[in-house]
Parts: sequence; C-alpha cells; structure tokens
Amino acid sequence: MSATSSSPSSTSSHLPLWPLLLLATLLPLVAAIGSYLISAGNGQVPWCWPMFDGCTSISRAARVEPAIFLFRLLMLPHALLLALIWWAVSAWLASHAVSGRARGVLIAGLVGALALALYVTFLGSSGEAYQFMRRFGITFHFAGTGLAQLLVMQQLKALALPVSTARRWLWYLVAAQWLLAMLHVVLKASLADYDAWENRLEWSLALLMTLWFGALAQLARHQQWRLQFFRQP
Repeated sequence: MSATSSSPSSTSSHLPLWPLLLLATLLPLVAAIGSYLISAGNGQVPWCWPMFDGCTSISRAARVEPAIFLFRLLMLPHALLLALIWWAVSAWLASHAVSGRARGVLIAGLVGALALALYVTFLGSSGEAYQFMRRFGITFHFAGTGLAQLLVMQQLKALALPVSTARRWLWYLVAAQWLLAMLHVVLKASLADYDAWENRLEWSLALLMTLWFGALAQLARHQQWRLQFFRQP
C-alpha cells in the first residue's frame, strides 16, 4: 500500500487518505474522553478537568472496568490504523521528498503503533512484568509517534508545497509537543510532588499528538493524497 498525489481523473479508483487520518483523530479522542466520563460517573476517578487539574491520568481512567472495554475496543483498531497511515505516508514521501528520511518515518511510526498496541493490551494488568510492559508501551508510543511526526514535517519542508493553514498548524502542534517534553524533564527533576503535573502533561501531549493527524487530514485532502494497495506500473 502506498499514497499518491495526482489528478482525480487518474485516481478515481484509489481511496483518499484524509478519511483515515480523520478517523485517527477521532478514535483516541472518543476513547480517552469516553473512558474518563465512564470512570468518573462510576466514582472510580474524581470529577475534574484532567488537562488543567491533573486529578487523574488517561491510564488510570481507562484501566478499570467498564471503561477499559471501550478503551480497548477503540484503541486497538487505532493502533492498526496508525500502522497503515505511516506506511502510506512514508511511501508518499519516498516518491516525492528530496531527503532520505521516509524510511525513518515508517520505522518510528511503526514503533509508536506497535507500542500503543502493547500498552493497550497490558493496561489494567497486575504484576511487575505487566506494569513494565505497560510503561514501556506508552513511553515508546509517545516517542515513536512524536519522532515520526517531526520527520514528516522535515520532509514536507523539503518539498515545494504551498504554505497553508494546515501546514502551519502541523508545525505548531509538533513544536508544542517538544516544548511539553522538555517541560516534563524540567518539572520532574525539580518538583517533589510531580503526579498532578505529569497527568496534565500526559493529557496535553496526547491531545496535541492526536490533533496533528487532523491537521494532516486537511493537508492530505487539499493535496488529494490517495491510497493505492498495489503500485501502478
């Protein structure tokens, strides 16, 4: 499978990429917010604005029943969807970009997608080994996905695409993610009680990373990026 950008007359049989990117934006939003509302409604986590109050993490809200059923139902397909998206985006970049980082986009993106599947699978499990696998999964999901998004932006900069609102927002969202990552390092080293701030940053980083796919959906729609499962000769 790859992604192409061409005229409608020659790609009528190819699926557009932007609906998949839009779905990759909606699934985690519904999963995280829905899981929190279910857990808070059952008294399993406190009512608050998690992104501002830091009262709970995404993991804590999603790891208890019945919220975990919704979270797994949406996030495991989301992990597969991300793998398909990174495959298509890297193929498009490989055929258009002047630099050689398209393979890096694919590797980093697949690491992030597989790590997400690992995290969701072991979420809610007990034991040191299971806790390690959960922490390993979420850490590498954020790291791999964030790196893939940054590499995509470097590739797009090398192309002669017109500057658009979507491209600006892609840069804003990536820059904000890396600023939050640096803030995380500083606060974790300087604060004795870091839990609330860690929760705030987790919700914020997840939101920025998710909205990035929405901005890419807008760019893909404007540029008419399309999927093709078999490369044309």
